[in-house]
Amino acid sequence: MISIQKYNDKMLHLWDDFISNSNNGTIFNFRSFLNYHIDRSFDDNSLLFFNKKNLIAVLPSVKTGNSDNKTLYSHPGASFGGLILNEKTSFSTVESILIILNKYCRDNNIKHLVLIQTPLIYYKKRDDSLNYLLLSHNFNIYENYISHYIKMRK
Repeated sequence: MISIQKYNDKMLHLWDDFISNSNNGTIFNFRSFLNYHIDRSFDDNSLLFFNKKNLIAVLPSVKTGNSDNKTLYSHPGASFGGLILNEKTSFSTVESILIILNKYCRDNNIKHLVLIQTPLIYYKKRDDSLNYLLLSHNFNIYENYISHYIKMRK
């Protein structure tokens, strides 16, 4: 069964170790990078997803808005991030993560969820499961970004 815990400073090494070994985590998702923006006024509401005691995903995020119109938003200290997953996360587990995330939002009176996903170009192992499941669970695309890279030869 998947559970969610809100990030606290005691989880720093757990968080950063997960980012280092994730499929789609980048420098923008390490706590040292996110904490660099601590002087900005937002309510950090980063989440850790566990399957039993195993950390399987993280969501660098903040809560914005008032009590009637709360939004859980991809961390504004990062250029992108969204859900950060383990490289071996199965399709059904990703779906379970989305379901429990939606439940978390409902239970915490969060009306909107805005995810700025890591572009596929940064994935260690290309996997479209998350993007597919977001669309199949009625998430809407409001913006699209494009990324390019050039492979440098030695």
